[in-house]
Amino acid sequence: MASVDLRKLAETVIVAPTDPIYSALRRAGSCSGGDGRIDLFRYSLVPESAHGVAIVGPALGAPAAALLVERLAREEVSRIVLFSVCGSLISKLRVGDLFIPTGGLSEEGTSRLYDAGEIPAPDRTLSNRLVGECHRIGIKPREGLVWTTDAPYRETAEKIERFRRAGALTVDMEFTAMATVCHFHKIRFAALMVVSDERTGGEPTIGFGSLPYREGLRRGMEAIFHLTG
Repeated sequence: MASVDLRKLAETVIVAPTDPIYSALRRAGSCSGGDGRIDLFRYSLVPESAHGVAIVGPALGAPAAALLVERLAREEVSRIVLFSVCGSLISKLRVGDLFIPTGGLSEEGTSRLYDAGEIPAPDRTLSNRLVGECHRIGIKPREGLVWTTDAPYRETAEKIERFRRAGALTVDMEFTAMATVCHFHKIRFAALMVVSDERTGGEPTIGFGSLPYREGLRRGMEAIFHLTG
Protein backbone atom coordinates (compact mmCIF):
# COMPACT_ATOMS: atom_id res chain seq x y z
CA MET A 1 0.00 0.00 0.00
CA ALA A 2 1.44 3.35 -1.01
CA SER A 3 1.83 6.19 1.47
CA VAL A 4 -1.35 8.29 1.74
CA ASP A 5 -2.63 11.35 3.56
CA LEU A 6 -4.57 9.87 6.49
CA ARG A 7 -6.42 13.11 7.24
CA LYS A 8 -8.23 12.76 3.91
CA LEU A 9 -9.11 9.09 4.29
CA ALA A 10 -9.66 8.30 7.97
CA GLU A 11 -12.01 10.14 10.29
CA THR A 12 -11.35 7.48 12.92
CA VAL A 13 -8.13 5.68 13.85
CA ILE A 14 -8.27 2.43 15.80
CA VAL A 15 -5.00 1.94 17.71
CA ALA A 16 -3.82 -1.62 18.35
CA PRO A 17 -1.05 -1.90 20.95
CA THR A 18 0.17 -5.34 19.89
CA ASP A 19 0.77 -7.15 16.62
CA PRO A 20 -1.80 -9.92 17.34
CA ILE A 21 -4.53 -7.31 17.96
CA TYR A 22 -3.45 -5.33 14.89
CA SER A 23 -3.65 -8.50 12.76
CA ALA A 24 -7.02 -9.50 14.23
CA LEU A 25 -8.44 -6.05 13.46
CA ARG A 26 -7.15 -6.25 9.88
CA ARG A 27 -8.91 -9.60 9.39
CA ALA A 28 -12.13 -8.39 11.02
CA GLY A 29 -12.08 -5.23 8.88
CA SER A 30 -11.54 -7.27 5.69
CA CYS A 31 -8.34 -5.34 4.97
CA SER A 32 -6.40 -6.69 2.01
CA GLY A 33 -3.04 -5.93 0.49
CA GLY A 34 0.02 -4.65 2.29
CA ASP A 35 0.34 -2.14 5.09
CA GLY A 36 1.23 1.51 4.78
CA ARG A 37 3.76 3.12 7.11
CA ILE A 38 3.58 6.15 9.41
CA ASP A 39 7.16 6.43 10.60
CA LEU A 40 7.63 3.46 12.96
CA PHE A 41 4.03 2.29 12.74
CA ARG A 42 1.98 0.27 10.29
CA TYR A 43 -1.49 1.19 9.16
CA SER A 44 -4.22 -0.37 7.09
CA LEU A 45 -7.36 1.29 5.72
CA VAL A 46 -10.68 -0.49 6.31
CA PRO A 47 -12.44 -0.78 2.93
CA GLU A 48 -15.94 0.57 2.46
CA SER A 49 -16.09 2.20 5.92
CA ALA A 50 -18.66 4.99 5.90
CA HIS A 51 -16.42 7.79 7.13
CA GLY A 52 -12.96 6.31 6.73
CA VAL A 53 -11.29 4.06 9.31
CA ALA A 54 -7.60 3.24 9.69
CA ILE A 55 -6.06 0.60 11.93
CA VAL A 56 -2.66 1.69 13.25
CA GLY A 57 -0.05 -0.04 15.39
CA PRO A 58 1.53 -1.81 17.11
CA ALA A 59 2.30 0.67 19.89
CA LEU A 60 2.97 -1.22 23.11
CA GLY A 61 3.37 0.79 26.30
CA ALA A 62 2.89 4.43 27.20
CA PRO A 63 5.92 5.95 25.40
CA ALA A 64 5.15 4.21 22.09
CA ALA A 65 1.44 4.99 22.37
CA ALA A 66 2.18 8.67 23.05
CA LEU A 67 4.60 8.79 20.12
CA LEU A 68 1.90 7.36 17.87
CA VAL A 69 -0.69 9.90 19.04
CA GLU A 70 1.80 12.71 18.38
CA ARG A 71 2.29 11.38 14.85
CA LEU A 72 -1.46 11.09 14.28
CA ALA A 73 -1.94 14.64 15.56
CA ARG A 74 0.32 15.79 12.73
CA GLU A 75 -2.09 14.02 10.36
CA GLU A 76 -4.94 16.03 11.92
CA VAL A 77 -6.78 12.86 12.95
CA SER A 78 -9.94 13.87 14.84
CA ARG A 79 -10.94 10.65 16.62
CA ILE A 80 -8.87 7.83 18.16
CA VAL A 81 -10.20 4.62 19.70
CA LEU A 82 -7.83 2.35 21.60
CA PHE A 83 -8.72 -1.33 21.24
CA SER A 84 -6.60 -3.30 23.67
CA VAL A 85 -6.43 -5.78 26.52
CA CYS A 86 -6.36 -5.34 30.27
CA GLY A 87 -5.89 -7.33 33.42
CA SER A 88 -8.78 -7.60 35.84
CA LEU A 89 -8.30 -6.54 39.47
CA ILE A 90 -11.78 -7.61 40.65
CA SER A 91 -13.52 -10.98 40.73
CA LYS A 92 -16.54 -9.71 38.77
CA LEU A 93 -14.40 -9.09 35.67
CA ARG A 94 -13.36 -12.32 34.00
CA VAL A 95 -11.27 -13.24 30.97
CA GLY A 96 -13.19 -12.28 27.82
CA ASP A 97 -15.30 -9.56 29.45
CA LEU A 98 -15.37 -6.11 27.84
CA PHE A 99 -14.27 -3.02 29.74
CA ILE A 100 -14.68 0.67 28.88
CA PRO A 101 -12.48 3.05 30.92
CA THR A 102 -14.07 6.18 32.36
CA GLY A 103 -10.71 7.47 33.60
CA GLY A 104 -7.26 6.34 34.60
CA LEU A 105 -4.68 6.23 37.39
CA SER A 106 -1.18 6.75 36.04
CA GLU A 107 1.92 4.83 37.04
CA GLU A 108 3.66 5.59 33.77
CA GLY A 109 6.24 8.26 33.08
CA THR A 110 4.89 9.82 29.90
CA SER A 111 1.72 11.68 30.83
CA ARG A 112 3.42 13.76 33.53
CA LEU A 113 5.63 15.33 30.85
CA TYR A 114 2.53 16.98 29.39
CA ASP A 115 1.82 18.83 32.67
CA ALA A 116 -1.57 17.14 32.75
CA GLY A 117 -2.16 17.20 36.50
CA GLU A 118 -5.08 14.80 36.76
CA ILE A 119 -5.45 12.34 33.90
CA PRO A 120 -8.10 13.67 31.48
CA ALA A 121 -11.24 11.58 31.14
CA PRO A 122 -11.96 10.08 27.72
CA ASP A 123 -14.58 11.68 25.49
CA ARG A 124 -17.88 10.90 27.19
CA THR A 125 -19.98 10.96 24.03
CA LEU A 126 -17.62 8.58 22.26
CA SER A 127 -17.43 6.28 25.29
CA ASN A 128 -21.23 6.26 25.54
CA ARG A 129 -21.42 5.24 21.91
CA LEU A 130 -19.08 2.34 22.65
CA VAL A 131 -21.34 1.29 25.52
CA GLY A 132 -24.34 1.49 23.20
CA GLU A 133 -22.66 -0.64 20.54
CA CYS A 134 -21.78 -3.27 23.14
CA HIS A 135 -25.41 -3.34 24.31
CA ARG A 136 -26.56 -3.63 20.70
CA ILE A 137 -24.64 -6.89 20.29
CA GLY A 138 -25.91 -8.20 23.62
CA ILE A 139 -22.89 -7.41 25.81
CA LYS A 140 -22.98 -5.33 29.00
CA PRO A 141 -19.47 -3.88 29.39
CA ARG A 142 -18.08 -2.90 32.76
CA GLU A 143 -17.05 0.76 33.14
CA GLY A 144 -14.56 2.26 35.59
CA LEU A 145 -10.99 3.33 36.23
CA VAL A 146 -7.93 1.66 34.74
CA TRP A 147 -4.45 1.72 36.28
CA THR A 148 -1.76 2.22 33.63
CA THR A 149 1.71 0.89 34.44
CA ASP A 150 5.07 0.85 32.67
CA ALA A 151 6.21 -2.32 34.45
CA PRO A 152 3.78 -5.26 34.18
CA TYR A 153 6.30 -7.56 35.89
CA ARG A 154 6.19 -5.29 38.94
CA GLU A 155 2.46 -5.72 39.55
CA THR A 156 3.01 -6.94 43.09
CA ALA A 157 0.18 -8.04 45.36
CA GLU A 158 0.69 -4.93 47.50
CA LYS A 159 0.55 -2.64 44.48
CA ILE A 160 -2.53 -4.36 43.06
CA GLU A 161 -4.31 -3.90 46.38
CA ARG A 162 -3.27 -0.23 46.57
CA PHE A 163 -4.62 0.60 43.13
CA ARG A 164 -7.73 -1.48 43.75
CA ARG A 165 -8.38 0.56 46.89
CA ALA A 166 -7.90 3.73 44.82
CA GLY A 167 -10.74 2.60 42.55
CA ALA A 168 -9.01 0.82 39.66
CA LEU A 169 -10.86 -2.17 38.22
CA THR A 170 -8.26 -3.10 35.60
CA VAL A 171 -4.62 -2.56 34.62
CA ASP A 172 -3.11 -1.78 31.21
CA MET A 173 -0.01 -0.15 29.67
CA GLU A 174 -1.28 2.64 27.36
CA PHE A 175 -4.51 4.30 28.45
CA THR A 176 -3.43 7.23 30.64
CA ALA A 177 -0.69 8.31 28.23
CA MET A 178 -3.04 8.21 25.26
CA ALA A 179 -5.80 10.04 27.13
CA THR A 180 -3.34 12.76 28.12
CA VAL A 181 -1.76 13.28 24.69
CA CYS A 182 -5.13 13.17 22.92
CA HIS A 183 -6.44 15.81 25.33
CA PHE A 184 -3.31 17.91 24.72
CA HIS A 185 -3.99 17.85 20.96
CA LYS A 186 -7.80 18.15 21.28
CA ILE A 187 -8.38 14.73 19.73
CA ARG A 188 -11.52 12.85 20.77
CA PHE A 189 -10.49 9.63 22.51
CA ALA A 190 -12.10 6.54 23.99
CA ALA A 191 -11.08 2.95 24.64
CA LEU A 192 -12.52 -0.54 24.62
CA MET A 193 -10.59 -3.33 26.32
CA VAL A 194 -10.89 -7.11 26.49
CA VAL A 195 -9.95 -8.74 29.79
CA SER A 196 -6.99 -10.99 29.00
CA ASP A 197 -5.93 -12.00 32.50
CA GLU A 198 -7.17 -11.96 36.08
CA ARG A 199 -5.05 -10.55 38.92
CA THR A 200 -7.41 -10.82 41.83
CA GLY A 201 -5.18 -12.69 44.27
CA GLY A 202 -2.60 -15.45 44.25
CA GLU A 203 -1.24 -16.56 40.90
CA PRO A 204 -2.68 -14.62 37.93
CA THR A 205 -5.00 -16.36 35.49
CA ILE A 206 -3.68 -15.79 31.97
CA GLY A 207 -6.39 -16.04 29.33
CA PHE A 208 -4.58 -15.31 26.04
CA GLY A 209 -5.61 -17.93 23.50
CA SER A 210 -8.52 -19.23 25.60
CA LEU A 211 -12.00 -19.52 24.14
CA PRO A 212 -13.47 -16.76 26.39
CA TYR A 213 -10.65 -14.41 25.37
CA ARG A 214 -11.05 -15.12 21.66
CA GLU A 215 -14.80 -14.62 21.92
CA GLY A 216 -14.33 -11.36 23.82
CA LEU A 217 -11.90 -10.16 21.17
CA ARG A 218 -14.41 -11.00 18.43
CA ARG A 219 -17.29 -9.23 20.15
CA GLY A 220 -15.14 -6.23 20.95
CA MET A 221 -14.11 -5.85 17.32
CA GLU A 222 -17.75 -6.13 16.28
CA ALA A 223 -18.62 -3.23 18.59
CA ILE A 224 -15.64 -1.15 17.41
CA PHE A 225 -16.45 -1.50 13.74
CA HIS A 226 -20.12 -0.64 14.23
CA LEU A 227 -19.03 2.47 16.15
CA THR A 228 -16.95 3.62 13.21
CA GLY A 229 -19.47 2.70 10.53
